Amino acid sequence: MLRVVINIILSSILFICFSVYSQENNPFKKPESKIKSWFDIISTTKDDSLKLAFNDSILNTFDTILVHTDSYYHTFSSLNFAGKIISPDELFRIINWNLVFNDGTYKYYGYIQYYNKKEMEVKLFPLTDKSEEIISPKQALLTNENWFGALYYKIIVNKYGTSTFYTLLGWDGNNDFTNIKLIEVLYFTRSGKPKFGKNIFKIDNEKMKRVIFEYNNRAILTLRYDEYLDMIVYEHLSPAKPSQIGQYKFYIPDFSYDGLEFKNGKFIHHASIDVHDRQQKNKRKFKELNNKRKSISF
Repeated sequence: MLRVVINIILSSILFICFSVYSQENNPFKKPESKIKSWFDIISTTKDDSLKLAFNDSILNTFDTILVHTDSYYHTFSSLNFAGKIISPDELFRIINWNLVFNDGTYKYYGYIQYYNKKEMEVKLFPLTDKSEEIISPKQALLTNENWFGALYYKIIVNKYGTSTFYTLLGWDGNNDFTNIKLIEVLYFTRSGKPKFGKNIFKIDNEKMKRVIFEYNNRAILTLRYDEYLDMIVYEHLSPAKPSQIGQYKFYIPDFSYDGLEFKNGKFIHHASIDVHDRQQKNKRKFKELNNKRKSISF
């Protein structure tokens, strides 16, 4: 019994020593601490010029450390004001954040870290928000250098044939009157360069390269991926009065749901779906399974 207790104590001491050693020898801890302090200042000041100055310090520091391959798996867990999201296949990570200015507008910043597993190296792509300059954002093909800025909270992997692309769900504060949620598509060229936008959406006979929902900034819009239904599910938006059509500050959820199902390389629109009827999905799967069985001959 005494030997067991001693072993537990020794194991605990070794674990503590290893943790302290790891923290002291982690080259990203100190710059992370600096970045955190700058984010803290940005979150409390009302001076826009000061926000931009400290944001420049954050960008310069990230530019220096995110090019290192070892940084890819560093969590930056203390940076509560920055989003960190990694793709399910661990091919890339997005780190991004926003600044809110006194006039109610938002500006977005961030990086894509692309991990080349064969060469075991990271390629870094800064994200430059050009939202205000993008004409027809639903139809635009974009890059990291002219990016429609947003905070991403979900990455969905979609495959068709030999192509792999990533569907991103994001949020944009936009302005004092409206918020935006969007469905973005990200894919990489053979050389590993990121591209945004793909002509795979069709809603109400309108083809588009990304889906943008603009709505009243006091409303809450559900936009999520439902694993059970295997769809992107979102609340349908509409204005309270017909005379307000096209004035998005009056658009609010109308308690109905639409869905986008990925099939044969495209997102198929389903209007007025019942997100609560799980049995409907089971019946459809059972019917598809039966059809497959009937098509098999021996």
